[in-house]
Amino acid sequence: MILCPEQKEASNHYAGCNRLIYNIGLDQCQLAYQLCKKHVSYYDQAKELKDLKKAVPFLKQVPAQTLQQSLKDLHITFDRFFKGISGYPDYRRKFENDSFRFPEPKEFRITRLSKRKGSINLPKLGICKFWWDKDDPITGKPLSATVKREAGTWYISITCEIEIPDPLVISPEIAMSATALDRGCNNLTSFPTASIYTTLSEDGQETLFLDDPQVAHLLSITDTPEIDDPRYGKLISLRKDVISKYEQKITHYQ
Repeated sequence: MILCPEQKEASNHYAGCNRLIYNIGLDQCQLAYQLCKKHVSYYDQAKELKDLKKAVPFLKQVPAQTLQQSLKDLHITFDRFFKGISGYPDYRRKFENDSFRFPEPKEFRITRLSKRKGSINLPKLGICKFWWDKDDPITGKPLSATVKREAGTWYISITCEIEIPDPLVISPEIAMSATALDRGCNNLTSFPTASIYTTLSEDGQETLFLDDPQVAHLLSITDTPEIDDPRYGKLISLRKDVISKYEQKITHYQ
């Protein structure tokens, strides 16, 4: 982000206040359990923010929603700890956990300024410019904006909601063009319209028998396992003498 000195100072203040709220909330949860064996909920602590601001006046300078998000982060960490997903919450330290989040997209506005630059209007912080990532542009519906300091530099990340097509949903054209193959013991391969059988001739040679000319075309075009046929694309040969060469490798991978 491209911040002026006043915005950098305000960002430092916001991050410090959010870190303070997180650590106070962690202290309160630990004391409540040690003294009363009671778990403090997020809603109980969020209600006390108003009284806490009266006791600590400089908290009033910070957007209230960012302080609430710090408490939510604390209780999410507790939930993950009780589920065995993560470790016990640690106290946040300066220069290691300097961040604050705006969870309401209606509270900020994103504007594209040029090919490489954009701006975002954040509550109480004002208009902040940032470099627009051409490889990872902002698309979809914005959900939240997180400002974080790493290695002395302030960054902003926008969480967005996007629609991803269901990969399991296929068009009728593709569904009609698909063919199912079932390889078995008695029949080498079974199709919806035909089957490939193996038979023994009088001289003991094993041959293939099939009743579909399209399948016959597949078996005759090559004796290599990989087929690049202009009619069917990339396929695997169904000839038993070809498949038998790879039985040991197939068994190993299975």
